Amino acid sequence: MNDAETYSNHKMPDEYGSHATFGELDKAFQFYDILSSSVFGFISRTRLLLGNLDSYFFDALAGTVESTKSVLLTGRIADAYTLLRRFRETTHLQVYIMLRFQEDNVFEDILKPEMKDIDFEEFSAMLEQALKKGIYVEEVEKWLSGQESLPPSRIFSQVIVEAPGLQELNQLFDRDLYNQISERCNDHVHINFFRNLRVNVATSDYQFHIRLLEQFRQDFKDLLIKHIAYVFYLKPEYMMSSDHMDYLECGMTPPEDSEYWVSPVVQEVFDSVITPRFPAITDFIKKNTAMHLG
Repeated sequence: MNDAETYSNHKMPDEYGSHATFGELDKAFQFYDILSSSVFGFISRTRLLLGNLDSYFFDALAGTVESTKSVLLTGRIADAYTLLRRFRETTHLQVYIMLRFQEDNVFEDILKPEMKDIDFEEFSAMLEQALKKGIYVEEVEKWLSGQESLPPSRIFSQVIVEAPGLQELNQLFDRDLYNQISERCNDHVHINFFRNLRVNVATSDYQFHIRLLEQFRQDFKDLLIKHIAYVFYLKPEYMMSSDHMDYLECGMTPPEDSEYWVSPVVQEVFDSVITPRFPAITDFIKKNTAMHLG
């Protein structure tokens, strides 16, 4: 069944089915789908997972975006908000794990010249800490193996907000705006008001649905922007185009600085989504990474 048939069968008008939201969800799906493949070669420091953990996150997010579009086409905006909450929590989880992997590696301290005279017991203690924090994060390993769950999602948000390395970036986000998105997601999940029930019921008041669809569109874009900003600040190598590796695989010398060239799909999402909405975030990524972002 194509998109037109989907919303037609649920008695949604053409104005609804042709809304810009659906094209933007398609682009977000393509973005995450391409990113999932392109980052797979960056091996994660995990014992239990081959390849790149973030690749799995991007693939899962692509799936959530795809599901969201399918639900929205039927006019079930409340259900779409429950998926938006899942999208938000998945992005928070990914950033949380990135931060856990980027904690200080105490091996760097062990190898410093002034540490050569450290006694054996102290060295052993630091080595144990390094194994837990610098090489493998046991919390993540247990999550991967299914032995333990990770902390509640509110902990992810707290860790991200309080992370010392993210303070400058966090200041660029309007906290009230993102709190309002969270409240809207929670209202729909828990049906806190009658209007949250009404949104999921077929109605002749199509303008009501279209107004809510426009709000959903902006909420999704704002969450997408925040996720991309965190990912590319913490992992700027994920922005890299394939040109550098393509030259190497062909036995050719890559052009100078080609490892800093930005993938076209990444540049496009900055040009069409991030910069028009939050130009300060684009400026921050340019300033704080070596990537040649336009």
